[in-house]
Amino acid sequence: MIGLGLALILVVARGAQATVTGQEYCNPYMCITGTHDDTTSTDTYTLSASSSMSSSSNFGWAAIGFGTQMSGSPMIITWPNSDGSFTLTQRQSRGHDTPSVVSNPSRVATLQTASSFSNSSGIGMTFTLPSSSSTTNSTELIWAYGNTNPKSSSSSANIQQHVSFGTITMALLTPITNSTVSRNSDSTSTASGLARTMLIAHVVCGAFATMLVIPAAVLVPRYARGLSDSRWWFPVHGSAMGIVALALVTAAFIIAVTNFTGGFNSNHRKVGLALFLFMIGQVLLGIYVHWFRNLTGDRFRSKSGRSPTNFLHMIFGIVVVIAGFATTWEGIVEEWGIWSGTGAPSLGWKVGWVIIVGITALAYVVGLIFLLPRQRRREAARRTQAQQPTQLRPITRSFASQQRYQHLHPRNNDSPPPNYQGQKPTTYEEYERQ
Repeated sequence: MIGLGLALILVVARGAQATVTGQEYCNPYMCITGTHDDTTSTDTYTLSASSSMSSSSNFGWAAIGFGTQMSGSPMIITWPNSDGSFTLTQRQSRGHDTPSVVSNPSRVATLQTASSFSNSSGIGMTFTLPSSSSTTNSTELIWAYGNTNPKSSSSSANIQQHVSFGTITMALLTPITNSTVSRNSDSTSTASGLARTMLIAHVVCGAFATMLVIPAAVLVPRYARGLSDSRWWFPVHGSAMGIVALALVTAAFIIAVTNFTGGFNSNHRKVGLALFLFMIGQVLLGIYVHWFRNLTGDRFRSKSGRSPTNFLHMIFGIVVVIAGFATTWEGIVEEWGIWSGTGAPSLGWKVGWVIIVGITALAYVVGLIFLLPRQRRREAARRTQAQQPTQLRPITRSFASQQRYQHLHPRNNDSPPPNYQGQKPTTYEEYERQ
């Protein structure tokens, strides 16, 4: 672009008698030209719009930061104003929140108004700052672009969230030949490439686990135990929670830790860590309750045959569901806009979350109100039957029992079994002895 060429010529001309080196990097949103003057120990940067953002009417703001992550990196943010002027502000963030103004930065940036431009040929904002005391040929930078102009010349103006960002390594000591700065195409922008693939994988694993598998694993036993005496629900519940959900949560956690910088510095990450630990604890508790408790013995069982660990397992299951929902919500409102490169998510994602959470909560409450009493009555009936003496237990009128014990069923009381001799037995045990 013509404007960028003029800025570059000014930078090179200033260092005609000095050793000036540098490099340029471009992405679909902006270009970054960085040069280093070894004689004056000064670095010069020009942040310019890409060809698709050349008009000042659709340009928001551009920024670079010195570091590899948003948290703790000194940032320089610039934007053009409607009156033809430019604003430069130096800020810093403690996490993935709005950076705050730094009044006394360690390296003060100075806007070069004469080298900056905003016209029909493009937009470019140039500034200088003292070189780092340890300038090398691998300067780590973060970059960000926002498509909403602050519409204020104040250095403390509110900055809307960026729509794309990334990290690059600038080779500021690369020689400039024939007034041409070498082009660097390296970027680890999370808006595209492998990083975006990892983001999608993290979202799919986490959302599928927290919004479907874990709630289903909790609802299945709640309904099945109230409707049937069969334990078909147990392998479904165990495999869903202990295998599928645990695997998905673990995969989402590993992807996040290994691909996204910043540590556990946001609510989404903190709740996600809690969910990961809760899942491990819940699965181990379930293994103990369903397999090992009877081996170790339990003196504190209630009349229903349940111990405190049973109730803890049920309560902890609800906690896991809530933690999963919270993790997904925080991911939607706090992290997606930062890492996706597409800005804040649409309202539809939040509405979908509310609908799923509402259906899950309603289903669980309905199960408690209508099926829990039924489950308790069925369990009480089974306990009463188990406590009866063997000879008083009711005879099941199955086809097999009618064939084997025909004389004990009301319809067949007058039909003694084949080869019967003596008094008719009254119980299965007496019949077996005969």
